[in-house]
Amino acid sequence: MPFTAVKINDSIRGECLGLLGDAFGGTDFTKLFLRLFNAGTPELSRHFALIAEDGGVAGVISNVELDLRAGRSRLRVSACGNVAVKECYRGRGLMGRLFDAVDAELAAGDFDISYLHGNRERYRYFGYEKCGVEYRFEFLRPNLQKRISGTHTYGFVPLDDPDLIKTAAGIYHSLPVHIEYTDAEFIPALRSHNRRTAGIMSRGRLVGSLAYNGEKIELFSCRDSAEFAAIILAFMDYTGTERLTFSAPEADYALLRQCRAYCESFSIVNPANFKIINFPKVVRAFLQLRADGTPVPDGSFTVDSDIFGKYRIGCNNSQAEVERFTGEADYKLNGYEVYDFLFNYPAGMFLPLPLYIPYLA
Repeated sequence: MPFTAVKINDSIRGECLGLLGDAFGGTDFTKLFLRLFNAGTPELSRHFALIAEDGGVAGVISNVELDLRAGRSRLRVSACGNVAVKECYRGRGLMGRLFDAVDAELAAGDFDISYLHGNRERYRYFGYEKCGVEYRFEFLRPNLQKRISGTHTYGFVPLDDPDLIKTAAGIYHSLPVHIEYTDAEFIPALRSHNRRTAGIMSRGRLVGSLAYNGEKIELFSCRDSAEFAAIILAFMDYTGTERLTFSAPEADYALLRQCRAYCESFSIVNPANFKIINFPKVVRAFLQLRADGTPVPDGSFTVDSDIFGKYRIGCNNSQAEVERFTGEADYKLNGYEVYDFLFNYPAGMFLPLPLYIPYLA
């Protein structure tokens, strides 16, 4: 039976959402992602469905287009991974067909990188590898109380006033790594995955915002990272929470210093599964991000990847350089080894590069 890949539209929207919901335990994707599956929107028409010969929906895959700012660089990103195949059509390679549809879109749309979350081995088959650098911190209220005072200067308010939203979005867009949103997109993105949001007030002024779910802060942005510990203690007092976890990208070095100084413990993890499309642009972006945030020695090395080709990678006077070269490489890397070599611990010189994309929609 032939299958045809199409962009999702209003006529098949209900069937597609039903298939996704069934595959993810009854999840309502219109509530999980507040702006991505609404009728008649450009966001809806970026996802793909496979249509069977009888006209029914056989499979669905999400495709979310994002503009990422990583330091000085802008990267075009595709987020996908919410994928489902109707039970009666499983075992016919339809998941591969769905990823093929996304890959064709990535090639035609001048994307730089794609990412998704989920099982590493499952998505390796479709060209994704788990890598990157994210720190996960744990904070305990009684221990913070022993070290921090002055939390009474901070309060928390709903983010529903347009002026507060505009200010909060501006502060968020000052983070070293962030997704660029309009003011109208900002709050729905923060509230995806059933998160709650709050504006951080100090002396009558909005100084930041956070998104949280239970005992986990999913996103934190503030005018001054030095205020982080006092703010989260004030937030724990406000919510009555004894324990909080928080994840941060390595590239936010100022925030990372505060987290390390006040946390109970931390671990280093891979934030997602990535597929690099524009290799030199992505590597240059995150190498420059590192060089702008922490001292990087001058020097270079060469890699020969059977996926991406031969490149010289290095820094000269804190300027990232990623250029093609010919000749024998310092490191010959087969398959996914190039991801592990550049973006995973442990590594030497100025590696790993702080590859990270926020978990927002």
